[in-house]
Amino acid sequence: MPAGGRQQAGAGPARPALRAALDPKEVNSATGRPIFARREDCQLRSGPRGRSPNSPGMTPSYSGSWCSPSSMYARVVGRASRRKHEKRQIQLQRPEIERALEEHLGFLFRSALSYDEGYEDEAKRLAVSLRAILHNTAQSHSLLAQLDLGSKLFTDTAAHIDPRNLGNTPGLVIMEMIVGVGVTYVAPLGMLSPSRIHPPAPFQAWWDSPVMKIGEHLWSRKQLVLALANKDGGAHVDPSLDEDYYALSRRNLLGVTYVDASGAQEAQGNPAAAAVRQIAYEVLGTFEREQPNTMPKNAKA
Repeated sequence: MPAGGRQQAGAGPARPALRAALDPKEVNSATGRPIFARREDCQLRSGPRGRSPNSPGMTPSYSGSWCSPSSMYARVVGRASRRKHEKRQIQLQRPEIERALEEHLGFLFRSALSYDEGYEDEAKRLAVSLRAILHNTAQSHSLLAQLDLGSKLFTDTAAHIDPRNLGNTPGLVIMEMIVGVGVTYVAPLGMLSPSRIHPPAPFQAWWDSPVMKIGEHLWSRKQLVLALANKDGGAHVDPSLDEDYYALSRRNLLGVTYVDASGAQEAQGNPAAAAVRQIAYEVLGTFEREQPNTMPKNAKA
């Protein structure tokens, strides 16, 4: 140790970690100390009196503690330590991903049964599993994409939007009179009118195309699923909601009314939740037809 009791940067047991963390051009091969091959490799955090070195009228200086070998040594050793503690990622094999798909199809089936028994909030759990199966982004890898099943044709039960129709189009849901409750938004499941029986559709068009029209606002299956899953209690509860979605799910935005002995009444229930239940019906029907080996036992759409 040199006079003064301070160990030289780059000396001692930490030297191997330093050498591993830095590029060869940044290490003096004779001493093991960090050096800079280019001035731009050395970054200044601030100028005199806290002013940025890039402030008008200032000339950047490349000296100071930020550029000192000892400071650089601490930074690179810290970087080496972080690398040492990073966890290695294990790639899942196809059978494991197939089991995950089967699990989520099972979740859909069981939550759908609960929804049909009157537990409307199960739509939020339906939305979470639908997102896991269908929604693919750079950060969120859908099971459909991981298993290369995007070419499958999806069951389509929506009432298609007619651009000539100036009124609202509920799309995936219908209204039903329930004794003791009144007119309620429900998922029709397989009880479809002839106008709602369509050939299976390619996935991307099925997922992204509008299926519900309210005024000027159009809703796709993707928007309905992600609203429930990401914002409205499926996997996360946002402190605020999009005003159109709020009105759709809580304020009878579709505008359906009826008259009973007490006078005019608004339709009951959440059409967004009913739409997600119908989407779950379509997805279960799709996999039952296209990929029956992934369906859990006793699970039917």
